[in-house]
Amino acid sequence: MREYYVDTPASICILGGFVAELIICFSTLYDIIRSVPALAEFKFTVDGFEKFFNEITAGDFAEGNLVLKLKRDIKSEYAHYGEDHAAAAEDAAERLKDPSIH
Repeated sequence: MREYYVDTPASICILGGFVAELIICFSTLYDIIRSVPALAEFKFTVDGFEKFFNEITAGDFAEGNLVLKLKRDIKSEYAHYGEDHAAAAEDAAERLKDPSIH
């Protein structure tokens, strides 16, 4: 397992078998799509991928398996939400779609 260091540059750090889990899922999905003619037109939409990613990460993955390190701290930009963590998370997730902040 790789060590995670807070002071390293902005990046994506993945620990443990998380990448292997994603590779297995996507290669299986690919094989199924190719082998079942009814699925030939299947497209992975943004919403579909988000749902898939939420479901696969809802399991027993320990904290720190996937860490997204940003170029700057954005917590203070969401302080005005107070205890409304759901709204803050929704807005932050929308903002994180912009690759320029990674």
